[in-house]
Amino acid sequence: MARKEQEERQPPRSAWRYLSYFAAGTAALVFGILVFQRLEHYLITDPKFLLAAPAEYGEESASLHVEGVRHASRAQVMQTFSEDFGRSVYLFPIARRRMELLAVPWVKDASIVRIWPNKAAVRIVEREPVAFVPLKTDDPAAGLRTALIDDEGVILEARGATRFHLPVLTGVQQEESRDLRRAKVRRMQKVLEEIGPLAEKLSEIDITSLDNVKVSLPVDSRAMTLLLGNRHYQPKLENFFKHYPEIRKRLPDAMILDLRIEDRITAVEGGTGE
Repeated sequence: MARKEQEERQPPRSAWRYLSYFAAGTAALVFGILVFQRLEHYLITDPKFLLAAPAEYGEESASLHVEGVRHASRAQVMQTFSEDFGRSVYLFPIARRRMELLAVPWVKDASIVRIWPNKAAVRIVEREPVAFVPLKTDDPAAGLRTALIDDEGVILEARGATRFHLPVLTGVQQEESRDLRRAKVRRMQKVLEEIGPLAEKLSEIDITSLDNVKVSLPVDSRAMTLLLGNRHYQPKLENFFKHYPEIRKRLPDAMILDLRIEDRITAVEGGTGE
């Protein structure tokens, strides 16, 4: 009877087994943490993992390869990584640096890759301009300045002597929302796509109003403005060119013509045609 009571007071063998497993697991975890800490310390402090700084001020680091920069400021792109030189590539904050690159004008996307033991590669995808846009300046006496705009409505400053063969889009304001600018750009692209080769005859496209596209073009050494409305751009322009000799005779002094009503062309005197 006493032996039976003693056995009941002792923990079952399975409990001892679980305790031994727990102790072994805890020891393995502690050992793993210590190994990780030693490894991390090695990756952070060993000179072989350091991202080398440029040899001279103003030069680029041989440890940092950057490609895809054409119109963006290369100096701004390189400055993004100034804090990383002389530090381990293990500490390289890829996500943060990518977000900083996206804030650089002209940069649409960026990818960054660590190359062990001590290099990094950066690939920049730049925005593609689709039109020139005249914009107001802070100084009214200075007139308009010319910038560029991409298909997402992002305004880009023209850099250096780069030349683009692009249409001129007027009616865009820098203070407008990006969504509105994007809508105006896409309306312009729709017009150009629809009219095809006739686009070569246009000097500018005015999309101050999405419901009333205006185009300007030189005809017989005079600048004319045509109001096209919001659809059927190609047949309206074809009708204009087809009947231009007759228009010239009937409306010799007209500079603004309203083509919004199909098969009808009327002159707009002293107004904008809104």
